Amino acid sequence: MHTRTHLLLIPGLFALMLGVACGDEDESNGTAPTIDSLSYDPTTITVGSNNDVTASFNYADPEGDVSMFQINVSAPDGVVVPAIQGEVPGATGQTAGAVTLVLSLNPPLAGSYDFTITITDEAGNTSKGLSGTLTAQ
Repeated sequence: MHTRTHLLLIPGLFALMLGVACGDEDESNGTAPTIDSLSYDPTTITVGSNNDVTASFNYADPEGDVSMFQINVSAPDGVVVPAIQGEVPGATGQTAGAVTLVLSLNPPLAGSYDFTITITDEAGNTSKGLSGTLTAQ
């Protein structure tokens, strides 16, 4: 199943890319979902302009209860942008799938924006993170 979500970020805030987030797995609450194959385009964006960045990844969860995604971002000046969270579209009852997110970004500063994407299931189990970097010029 392939789904697409559009997110709009408020000008002056930037979001997409951080470091590695660790997944927690509690055996009494099932298995943490997994994510892989992160791709995003473009990798270079323009400061002070709206830029659409398309990010895609695959997920798997044996229980089929994936619910939310989270994107954590660190700006070039070290400021951590408030996390972007949302429902994983089309994931209800699915044990595997592909997700595409279209993010509208307006970076206020030139430099590298590091981000991490994770997903969480209904039991609160969080995947390990997938990371990337966008360069704003």
